[in-house]
Amino acid sequence: MHRISSDGHVDDRRAALIRLALNRSASTKENRSMPPGLDPDHRDPAYLAGRLFAVLAQLQAAANNNRDANQDDSDAEQQHELNTTYTDRFFAGAARNPRTALVTGRLDAKAWFSKLRRTGRGGLSTHFEKQLHAIYGLIDATDGLPATNNLQQQEQFILGYHHERAARPTRAEPGAADERTEQPTDD
Repeated sequence: MHRISSDGHVDDRRAALIRLALNRSASTKENRSMPPGLDPDHRDPAYLAGRLFAVLAQLQAAANNNRDANQDDSDAEQQHELNTTYTDRFFAGAARNPRTALVTGRLDAKAWFSKLRRTGRGGLSTHFEKQLHAIYGLIDATDGLPATNNLQQQEQFILGYHHERAARPTRAEPGAADERTEQPTDD
C-alpha cells in the first residue's frame, strides 16, 4: 500500500497482492472473496469510491484528448498535454481520504463535460454521465462516501480503482460501447 501511495502505480501484480490480502483477511465482513475483475455487485463504499475515482480520471483524460477522428498523427503531436492530471493530484490522498478528492472531482467534472460537448463529443459525455450516475446511485444506497479509510478500506479503494480502469476501453471514443454490456453476435 505504501508503494502504491508513493508512486501512484497500480498494475495487475500489485492488485493481485491486495486481493490476496483481502481474501485472506480474518476481518472480512461478508466472508466473500474479491474477484480478479470488476464486481458490479460489490457494495462496499470504499470499493465504489475507487471505481468513482477511476471514472473521474478517465473523464478528465477524455476531455483533454483533443484529437479528432480525421486528425493525422503530426497534429496529434501538437496536442496540449496536462501538467498534472486528476490522478496525479489526488490519488495518494484519495486512498486514505476519498471524500475530499471525489467532491473536488465532481465539481471539476462540470468543466470536463462542458469541454466534451464543446468539442463535439456529446456521446462520450453522455456515456460518462451515465457511469457516474450509476456509481453515485450505488454509493447513495450505502452509508455514503467514507471520509477516511482504514487499511482494509484503502485496499478496497485501490482494487475498485484498478478494476474500473481495467474494465474500460483504454481509448474512449464517442461511439464506443461499454464492453461489459456488449453481447457477441453470430453473423
